[in-house]
Order: sequence, then C-alpha cells, then structure tokens
Amino acid sequence: MKLTSKIFKWIFVIFAAVASFLVGGTITLFKYGPIINNQLQIPTSKIIPDENAANLDTAYYKSDYVDSTLLAKNVADLTEAERTTVTNALKKLTDEEDAFVEREMENSAVLLRNRNGALPLAASERSVSLFGFTSRQPLYSCASGGGKNDADRAVSFLNAFKARNFNVNQTLYDAYPDPDLKQSFGGMIEDRLNDEPSPAMFTPAIDESVRETGGVAVVFLSREGGEGEDIAHFVTEADGSVRSGLALSLNEKAMLAKVKGYKASGAVNKIIVIHNSPYAMELGWFDEYDVDAALHIGTIGLKGSLGLVDLLTGDANPSGKLVDTFAANSLSSAAVQTWYDQAFTNTTYEGKTVSVAGKTVANSGAEKYMVLTEGIYTGYKYYETRYEDAVLNRYNANSSVGSTSGAWNYASEMTFPFGYGLSYTTFTQELLSVNNFGSETITAKVKVTNTGDVAGRSVVQIYAQTPYGEYEINHGVEKSAIQLAGIGKTKLLAPKESAEIEVEIERYLLASWDSTCNGGDGGYILSEGKYYFAVGDNAHDALNNVLAAKGATGLTDETGASVAGKKDNAKSFDAAFDESTYKFSEKTGVRVRNQFDDIDVNYWLDESQKVTYMTRSDWTTYPTQVPQIQATAEMAELLAYSYKKPESAKGYNEADFGVDAGLKLVDMKDVDWDDNVTWDKFLHQLKLDELGTSIADRFGNAAIESIGKPASVNDDGPDGWNQKYVINGKQSTCYIGEATVACSYDVELLKERAKYMSEDAMFCKLAQGWAPGGNLHRTPFSGRNHEYYSEDATVNYLYLGPVVKTMIDMGISVGGKHFAGNDVELNRSNGSIFQTEQTWRQNSLRGFEASFTQGGATSTMNCKGGIGLRNMSEDKASQVEVLRNEWGFKGVVIADAGSGRGPEGILCGTDMWCLMGQRYSTAILNSIKENNDGELLDAVLAANKRYYYAFSRSIVVNGLSSGSRVVRLTPWWQPTIIVIDCVIGAAVVASAVGYVLMTLKEKRNNR
Repeated sequence: MKLTSKIFKWIFVIFAAVASFLVGGTITLFKYGPIINNQLQIPTSKIIPDENAANLDTAYYKSDYVDSTLLAKNVADLTEAERTTVTNALKKLTDEEDAFVEREMENSAVLLRNRNGALPLAASERSVSLFGFTSRQPLYSCASGGGKNDADRAVSFLNAFKARNFNVNQTLYDAYPDPDLKQSFGGMIEDRLNDEPSPAMFTPAIDESVRETGGVAVVFLSREGGEGEDIAHFVTEADGSVRSGLALSLNEKAMLAKVKGYKASGAVNKIIVIHNSPYAMELGWFDEYDVDAALHIGTIGLKGSLGLVDLLTGDANPSGKLVDTFAANSLSSAAVQTWYDQAFTNTTYEGKTVSVAGKTVANSGAEKYMVLTEGIYTGYKYYETRYEDAVLNRYNANSSVGSTSGAWNYASEMTFPFGYGLSYTTFTQELLSVNNFGSETITAKVKVTNTGDVAGRSVVQIYAQTPYGEYEINHGVEKSAIQLAGIGKTKLLAPKESAEIEVEIERYLLASWDSTCNGGDGGYILSEGKYYFAVGDNAHDALNNVLAAKGATGLTDETGASVAGKKDNAKSFDAAFDESTYKFSEKTGVRVRNQFDDIDVNYWLDESQKVTYMTRSDWTTYPTQVPQIQATAEMAELLAYSYKKPESAKGYNEADFGVDAGLKLVDMKDVDWDDNVTWDKFLHQLKLDELGTSIADRFGNAAIESIGKPASVNDDGPDGWNQKYVINGKQSTCYIGEATVACSYDVELLKERAKYMSEDAMFCKLAQGWAPGGNLHRTPFSGRNHEYYSEDATVNYLYLGPVVKTMIDMGISVGGKHFAGNDVELNRSNGSIFQTEQTWRQNSLRGFEASFTQGGATSTMNCKGGIGLRNMSEDKASQVEVLRNEWGFKGVVIADAGSGRGPEGILCGTDMWCLMGQRYSTAILNSIKENNDGELLDAVLAANKRYYYAFSRSIVVNGLSSGSRVVRLTPWWQPTIIVIDCVIGAAVVASAVGYVLMTLKEKRNNR
C-alpha cells in the first residue's frame, strides 16, 4: 500500500482521538486511584522493620487467630510459611463465623405465630414446598456492608433444607426466576414491592408437584429498601388499585389463596410464613389465609438459612423479640404522616440554580424540608401512649383523628407490639424487686421459670413509666406512657428450671429534655411524681401491668381480648422534681443546655405560619396535613451561607510546618489527648499538603512517609465489611442483618459479633469502619432500616456502647453511622429537617450517645441530611457542642459521600469527606493559601489531631516501631497506563510529522 498524506491524516486523527480519550481516562483513573487500589487490593505502602527492634512486640492489637504483625505485612512480603499460617488462621476464623451466623439466627428470629403447636415440625414432617419469589431469591443482606459475597459460602433456603435432609419440591422451586446472588446481597431488586409471579405460574404440573410432595407449605415474603430507596408508601397495582408498599400485593394474595386451597384439599397439612425482611410488613392476614405458624427472620447473612431450618425442626428454640412495632396499617403511625417531598413555597428553579426567597441555596436540596411533627412519639411510643390515654379516657385519645376506622382503638391499629415474640416453651416472669431508685444505676431483679416442656431462653424486658402531668403539659415536655429501660436474657433453661436475672437500668434514661428548666437554659429533668417499673412479655404487656398497678380497668391485649394485667409485676416510686442532676455532663463537666432552638421551624416563623407539633395532651394534634412553609429572609440567609475569611482572622507562616521533631505515628499511640505540646510538635512535622491527606478520604487515606503512617483502609459494615480478605481475595463474612440480630436482646451475642467483625477487619487490613448503624426506624418505610437496630433509641443506646467498645479495644476505629437523624432516604442529601430539641436529643442523639460516652468511639460518619437549615456536616451544635463538648468525643467525623462543603464543614467539626475527599481537601487548602487564612488552618490542624489520635489507637500501628520506616508504593497499573499514554502520544506525533512530510513531498512532486 502506497503511503499518502491522506493515510497519515487518518492515522493522526485516529491516534489523536485515542490519545484524547486516554488523557481523560488517565486523569479520571488517577483521581480515583485509591478506590481502584482498594478494589484490586493493591498495596500502596510498605513497612520496613527496624532490625534493631526485632524483639519488640509490635502486635499492639492482637488477633486470637494469628500473630497480627503478619496481617500488617503486604501479602507479597510474607514468606511461604507465613502465608500458610495466615491462610490456615483465616480458614479457622471463617469456619467459626459460619457457625456463629447460624447461631445468630437461632437466637434472633422471632416466632410470631404458632397455632396449635404447628412448630416445631415433627420428625415425620420432612417434605416441603417453598412458595414465593423470595424462596429462590433470599434476602441475605440489604447493602452497606457484607455485600458481594461469593456463592461458595452463601446457603440458599433450598440448600439449607436439603442440608437438614428435607425433601424439597424441586418443580415448584425451579418455576421461580433464576436467583441473582448480587441482588440478594444488596443489589436492590426494585421490583420486590411487586415481584411475586402471576397466578398463571400455578400450572397443573405445579399442582401435581405440590400434591406429590405433600407435607408443609413454607411461604417466603420480603420487602427491600436501601441507600436512596425508601419503601414506597403507595404502590399502584395492575388493576389500578393502590396499596401500601408494606401490604400484600395482588399476586401475593393470589399465591396465599392458592396455598390455602392446597391445605383445604389436603395437598399440604400446614402453612408456615417466613418474613425474610427487616421492614415491618402488614401481617394481620394470618387467619384469612389459614396460616399455622410464622417467623420474622429479617436478613439472613451467609448461613442464617441453616439457623432458620433448625428453628423449624426444633433443634433450636426461638427466643427473639421484635425491635419494631408491626402495625395493622403501616401508614397509621404519626411519623409516617410527616414523610413528604416538599419544598419551601417561595423556591424557584432556574436550570441548576435553586433559590429560596431570592437567595441561592448553598447546599443543593436544602430547599426540601420535613417537619417531624410527631415529636418523640415514634413506633410503640405513639401506639402505647395513645392506648393508655384511651384506657384512661383522657386527652382526646379516643377521637377518630389518626384512627384506621372510627374511634381510635388499639386492637384495630396493632398486629404485633414492640418486644413481642413467642417460644416453643412457656415462661413466667416475676418482678421480685427494683432497688437503688435514687442511684444512678437502678437494679431490677426478675425470676424467670420455664413452665413448658422443652428447653428455651427467655428475654427479660424492663420498662419504665415516668410522670406526665400539669408541669409537663405546661412546659411542653412530652412523655411516652411506657419506655424500654433495660434488658437481659437467660441462659438455656431446662423445663421447670428457674433463674434470677438482674437488669441494670441507667437512671439517666428516665430523664426528659425540658427546654424551659434551669431559668430557661434547658436541660434534662426528672419529673415530680410516681415512677413505675414493670416487666412484660412486650411493651404492651408491661404497660398493662403498670395500668393494673394504677387500678385501671378496660385493659386489652393487641387482639382486643380483655386482660387483667399483673400489678405485682410493676413497682412504683415517688420522686421530687430534679433539674440539677444532669445539669452538667458526667463525661466532661460542661453545662448541658439548649443548643437547638433554631431546628424548631417555629423559631423562624411568625404566628400565621407556625406549625403544630403533636402533643400527648391533645391527640387531635395528630398530623393530618403537610405544613406549607414560606421561608423567611432570615431562613434564606442561612440556606445561602458560605464561609468567608473573617477580617479579624490571623494569617500563618508556612515555615512553621514540615519541621521534623522525631515523632512517628506509633510514638503517639500512648500520648494523652491533653498533651498539647507533644501533639503540636507531631502535627507541625506535616507540610500543608500532607495535612490535607487525612481529609482526602477515598475508602482510605494515603501513606505519609515522614511520620511513618501506612496507607489505611475504611469501609461500610453494619452486617459485615464491604472488603475482601487480603490473603485470598474473598469477600469478608456477611452476618445476619443488624435489625435482625437486635431482636436477640442479647448484648453478649452482639459483643461476640463485634469481636468476629474486628477479626475480619484485621484480615482485611481495615482500620476504620462505618458501623454499627445507630439511627432509628422512624417509620417502617425508611430505606436504611436494615442497617440500624430499632425504632427505639434505648435499644440503640444499650447495644452501641458495648459493641463499639469491643471493636475499639481490638483496634478498629468505629463509632457508628449516620450521626445523626438519617431516618429517611427521601431528600436525604441536605434536606432541611425540623423538630423540637426534645425530639432531637431523646430520639436521634440518644441512640448514638453510648457509643461515645461508654464505647469510647474514635470515628463516626455523619448523615447527609439537614438539622434545621444546616447540613449535618456544618452543624456545630451537634458535632461540637454535644458530640465533643458534652460527650467528650475525641475522634474523627467523616461526612457521608458528597455531603456538605469543605471550609464550612471543617470549621464545624467535620474532619473527613467520604469518597470524594480530594475535592474537599483541595478546596480547603486552596482557600487557606489564597486567603492566608490561619483560622481555617487551625481547623485543619484540629481535624488532623483527631484523625491521628484515632489512627494511633488502631491496627494501623501494628508492626510499627519508632525505628521502622513506611515507604509509598506505586501501583503497577499507573506506570503501565503512563507507558501506554506515551506510546500513543508518540504515535500521534509520528503520524503528525508523517502527514507534514508526506504533504510537503506530494507538493514537491506536483510541482
């Protein structure tokens, strides 16, 4: 082929296009390099040991399975013998974890129904037909940790039954769509709201297979939410009808009717329903479809299916209790009424510019708002409180407002109350005593007796009622009629065996926020009047015991049947009004006072616009309309706020940084927080750009050689880390869902889970984890309910403290997410959330509090949403005044991915930005340099102190000594890409030169 200028021209065009693409791709790849390295498990730093410290024990945080200094090494640096040692240790760990996940399920699943002793199945009942889309597509996990597991360890429902020697109807099983493991681990099957196949699937061949199999029909149902995905409140069916997303679909009803028909014809002899979801579906239809037994199992993790089958056969006895209310109508709670997509009425949209009252909104999405008009009355605190007031015929509790039908009636609203759960045996519980009422720790002693015929465990739930009277009504202090105060759980009790359980109750949990006390400065109060403590099988049972002690009549259970209550299972004490006990923080000694006046929307509004918050003193205030709010000029100013360097701000001297003081990260592991001299020397060893490294999170942070800090990794993990084991590249263990294990009411079980997760983190080289989840199931529709414990802040409080402490003690920097108020996914990015200070403190904040005050957390991830008119990452009151000053937190706050802004956030207590940290780091450092802003630099130094304080007390320091070195490694793919770029670049130049030369040659020839 003869070369011509035209050929060179096309070669140039092609190579230039490729080069252009490669340049853009290279910039993008290098920008997200840390994420790529994380996913490909490419080490970016290496520890060079100090040969003179060979005998020094540098396993500061120890694994129970292997020398943890081996886990600090890169895999490539391990000898063959060391690699074998680590591999064998991991095998032992994961084998134990597999058994543990099975045991988790056995101790957490909740038996909802067991008519006529349908369960456990007899030895002769080993034939089953599995019904429902979920039977073949289990919900192992709902994302945000523990996802992307390989098929080798995950046990499907089918394989679990087969492993226990069941005969399974394979024809029916195969009729459902092929499973997708990725979707089962949080891939979000968006059609789970209406995923059940049409009744046409039940062909004559299916009918015949059910008759041939006989035995038991096991029906699986599920609902799935996730990040950015609330369960839909309303779903339109094919026939045009509308239902709640948590109600049965038309196809589910048809499937259940078909199963009922099989039972009526004798094709099956029992119907068992399995609720494979952490979202509280409407389950009031068991009688309609002749259901014999039902279990709530939430999400099952890798091996929870085996635990489920063991429960069905009686090899394990259910002992779980609900941590959520299962209402008859999922749309009936007061909190659901405030879920809406609403913007301020004076919002304007021009392209990507959003303005409120003529001011451009600084955080996109902040023009959307919600007002939590339900106040403290989420979940059972609404239903049970209204029940007491209905029984006592006060405060308009019997009105039709908020009622499912007619006058409000508890039985019409309820299916299964908070704390509900059955067993294959029966128990009696006697409240023997409640001691030390005037002390900070109150002790309740309960005698539990197994009165049945099989061994089992019993959950002990202690509830409290605090006074609600004239003072509380006049001062706007809301009170739940009953509140969880303490929990315990027996060992396995043999038939007729008894045990005495002591449950400790923190008196602090009985305190209520009063914005008017202490001369208007606010604080926690202990009300004057009578305090009740009661034991009960669930919240409703405990409340009935309190009402019986009060001499009330007309008590009912959740079905509407009359009950007497057990007055002896309630104890009462009288107390005087107390506004001083909790006036100062027990942790730090600072004054605890009002900090959140302006998160109440009424703070900003005149009388004509003021919003009515629901109050117990008048149940007709139940929310029935969405508040329509026109933002004021003051509100608009705050929504439009952007940081500018104050005129009085000092400058800085760059020569003060990068000054070697001979201090390495490992040297700081025992340096006290208050040793400001040493910390100041350590931090000033860093250059300005190095100070930005801690901010620039991308699932971890780069190594800094000058201070001997290795590269670090962080990730999600409420039900298992979203990371792979370094030694073999396999996904780390997925446990049952956090909302599922919460149903165990077993603090020791949760601590054991935390221990295993910490071991996993070591084998994944993950030093910082975004777990456990500490938000509330404010409504049953909230998309992230799967990764939070409960609808009740006390459950979170009782679990978070010991769980976090377990992980912190093992060197994993955790503290919980999403601090705080991430209880709705709609408009969760920056949306303005309004509520009273009492609601904020007693619900969202209290749920997290123990992770800091008792657990010693060193990290936490904040939420993307707003607290009042500010993004959470820019809310100084929450992140500084409460979190740091009141609770004494000394660690790292990371903003959820893409949340908030740089300078505005770091000045208000945010230290890192998840995933997109380089963008924020660059913005902050540029602002410092361009404006000579010493004030902003001080905030960066403070953030770095918190960061290095946390990491110097983590597994990052394992394998380090003062004389060891850390060197950065270049990932293999980066020079490879550069070489490719250079080759293509050379081709572009060569083709351009060829084109020019050939063109000149052709012109000469033409002449």
